[in-house]
Amino acid sequence: MSLSQFTLIVGPNGSGKSTVFNALDPIARSHGVSVRNLGKRSGF
Repeated sequence: MSLSQFTLIVGPNGSGKSTVFNALDPIARSHGVSVRNLGKRSGF
């Protein structure tokens, strides 16, 4: 998933952010990526 796709899902105002993060976190972890770290890097 690209960062632009991720941003589209989360939305510019961050609504539903925690739900999306919770859904994506285990998927990302299985690929060795932390969604929380991605969020920090992209300003969420």
